[in-house]
Amino acid sequence: MSVNLDLNDLVMMLFLFLCICIVISAISFALFKIIKGADNSKPLITNRVKIIEKRPTHPVSWYVVETQDGNRIQLRCFDKDKIYISAGDSGMMSYRGKTIVDFKRDNN
Repeated sequence: MSVNLDLNDLVMMLFLFLCICIVISAISFALFKIIKGADNSKPLITNRVKIIEKRPTHPVSWYVVETQDGNRIQLRCFDKDKIYISAGDSGMMSYRGKTIVDFKRDNN
């Protein structure tokens, strides 16, 4: 069994592959923007927290934090290049919904 492909078939397959890649990229970008912007309408909460665990993923880092009243919540950070947080850190954290807006580390 042999398959004969001419140049036109290869060009068509390449074109279809590129179109599929562009569509998938556009959908992924749109979903990322929707998820990132979903918390903008929620109130800004500021609490004293301790970082229990850091779960780095690309392009979002997830953190398990313990608030001053003992609650543990999972928060994400889209700006991990601007907000530096490590496991064991403690300080004041501002967040909207599940998104970290700011973190000010205690100077201990």
